[in-house]
Amino acid sequence: MPPAATNQRFEPARCFLFERISGLPYPQMPDPPNNSLSFRSRWRRFPLLLTRGLIDGLDQIGQAFLARHGIHDEPVSWQPPVSLLDGLDLPRPDPDHLDIDKLHQLLGRGQSPLPIAQALGTDLRTLRYIAAQYPLPTPSLTAEQIRARAPGNVNRSLPLAREILPKARFEQLYVDEDRPFTEIERETGVCRKTLAVLAGEYGIPRRRATQRKKLDKEWLHEQYVVQGRTLTDIGRETGMSGSAVAARARGHGIPVGNNRQPRSARCDFASAPAVIQPSLNNTYGIRRLRIFLQVVRYPTLGEACRAHGISPGTLTQQLQRLETDLGGQLLIRAGRGRQLELTLHGEEVVRAVADWAKTLVDQPRKTWQQSSPRPSPAARTRRKARALRTDDAPNAGCFPTLLEPAVRTYAGQRRLHRFLQAASYPTLAAFCRTAGIRPSTLTPQLQHIEQDLQGQLLIRGQHGHRMRLTDFGERVLAVALPYADQLALSEGRARQMAVRGSATPRKG
Repeated sequence: MPPAATNQRFEPARCFLFERISGLPYPQMPDPPNNSLSFRSRWRRFPLLLTRGLIDGLDQIGQAFLARHGIHDEPVSWQPPVSLLDGLDLPRPDPDHLDIDKLHQLLGRGQSPLPIAQALGTDLRTLRYIAAQYPLPTPSLTAEQIRARAPGNVNRSLPLAREILPKARFEQLYVDEDRPFTEIERETGVCRKTLAVLAGEYGIPRRRATQRKKLDKEWLHEQYVVQGRTLTDIGRETGMSGSAVAARARGHGIPVGNNRQPRSARCDFASAPAVIQPSLNNTYGIRRLRIFLQVVRYPTLGEACRAHGISPGTLTQQLQRLETDLGGQLLIRAGRGRQLELTLHGEEVVRAVADWAKTLVDQPRKTWQQSSPRPSPAARTRRKARALRTDDAPNAGCFPTLLEPAVRTYAGQRRLHRFLQAASYPTLAAFCRTAGIRPSTLTPQLQHIEQDLQGQLLIRGQHGHRMRLTDFGERVLAVALPYADQLALSEGRARQMAVRGSATPRKG
């Protein structure tokens, strides 16, 4: 496969060129691509990304293909003259009468296909046809677009790089201002490989890479393991990043764990007894001590697990980590005719935390919530997206009455679209493998849509039997198939709403 095949637009472009030359649908081409959900989404959007320069380039490839097969006097694409349709009563208006300037304006803004089709008063298939017949004009290449065109193809980007960075400008940035290639790349848009070639052309010697900073093993062990400082804190002192400090620690054989300190702890850790101080150097120390205090009340670990809903493996792992932190065995496990017992060290730990018992047992949830870090911006955006997908969808009235209970929300439209995709596969597992989703995710979605529509849609395939639709499922499939394109856009629309919502400034 050629190097371009790693680009996600390679397969859609190959299918587009096949249809342009042969007039046949792309599934009939030799070696067709995998007809996955991801590819079909890229294929539907590909005509909207075409420019005049890209069309000309594809036509050149098509002419070369025809020439290799002995065809020299035929165009790449051909269609019968439109005059043959004169006088016919067609069900839709002539696509060529659409406002092409408005189409290019909307495509240039990066809008989704469905709003563009609605603004032009047409459907999605006609929109894709017109976008391929009247592609966008080729934009002039800017410095910021060099990497987008061919970040690894130095020969293609060199001419423009020479215009952006003549020798005097290159010497000013790299020699006089002593700036690294990464900063020059961010400012000019010229990738680092091209900068390295330019430096050789201009006769500018390259600087040697800075030597890696070294951290003494004993000092790093003292700061990280004994004092429990975080990697970020150590990196701030040494002028390194937290990941670089972690790499030095692993190189010295120091295990890298979790030394995050609670943000606003409800306990005064500095006043804790010395015997339990080693277990309080991270956010999970209080949790392990709380679990230990609760376990010692039961005769066996099994009863403690059943009482608190903890799996035996998780409980054993927590107790072993606490024993490692405190430097000794705390419990003697129950055996035949013998109950769970505390060791001398375990009794000492229990006495040491007696004053902490109220904080660790009566208020563990508040302490844990105070110790938890804030969600990341990406997690907050996903949370908003989930909330927005439960809102009423404004286009719900466009669907038939049979589908209304299932398409009132964006999440319902997404579930219905999953059903349309899964119905063409022999089993749900086959669809999950193709779509890249877990069966445990798909099954509740299908059950939800069956509950919305108040009827069974699928009879699951058992051993040696294919999955098949019920009579009601066949009816729903026939009614919903014409709306497949609209259903496919519901998830993307919800994501755009979430991003828009996260960018809205707070009031007050």
